[in-house]
Amino acid sequence: MDGRSQTGLVCASSIDDYNKGIIKKHEFTRPEKEQDRINHITATRAQTGNVFLAYNDVPELNALISHWQEHNAPVYDFIADDGITHTIWVVADDAAVNEITERFATQVPATYIADGHHRAASAALVQKAGGTDVTADQPINFFLTTIFPASQLAILDYNRVVKDLNGHSKEDFISRLEYDFLVEPIGHHAQKPSMLHEFAMYLDHTCTTSWPGKAPTPRTPSACWMSPSSRTTCWTNIWASRIPVQTSASTSWAVSAGSENWLNG
Repeated sequence: MDGRSQTGLVCASSIDDYNKGIIKKHEFTRPEKEQDRINHITATRAQTGNVFLAYNDVPELNALISHWQEHNAPVYDFIADDGITHTIWVVADDAAVNEITERFATQVPATYIADGHHRAASAALVQKAGGTDVTADQPINFFLTTIFPASQLAILDYNRVVKDLNGHSKEDFISRLEYDFLVEPIGHHAQKPSMLHEFAMYLDHTCTTSWPGKAPTPRTPSACWMSPSSRTTCWTNIWASRIPVQTSASTSWAVSAGSENWLNG
């Protein structure tokens, strides 16, 4: 997408690692959404919700994956309706799978959930409900993940629309923002963030940027607010600095890799 590709490992990750914090989370989850996922897993007796994990780059793993792609034919290679190319290789060689697993066990101390907190939490709750008779190698002890090295991650715009100002005038709204933010007009064109903690907002035909508290120090983009709308509305683009990421010992059986944006296998 946008001339960029990314390759991840489709794995069965350990729920025990999730429970121990080796697979790290950064969001709270809602019980009603967890229950919906639990019902789906229980009814289908399958894990169909892929969890997006990330880890700090390991050069040896990158080289191993690239070597497999270069010397093996993919089992799937297609362009989806949205124009994104998906290419999937199956790593069916025991020696390669064992080396990947060993590298994760010794060089990747943790992974980080980039997307899929409810899917992961629900899988853990289903496993817990299985009781003490569950043996270590049973499928209930694992959940479906795709794991990407941090260098290949890109945080895309995440937009929010605010329908009104809750009774405030435009002037009052801006004034209240100035209690906590430095606000600066930037013209009439939508803006993406240029530094950490920067927000942009389109309000009543005018763009502004703002920073919490004090004048910003240039850093990696973190968040942006904007809305190309003629009404008194705004929406939000959420960005984040590149997250440090890693993985655990039990994440690499049934491994496959793919390219371009999101991979399914």
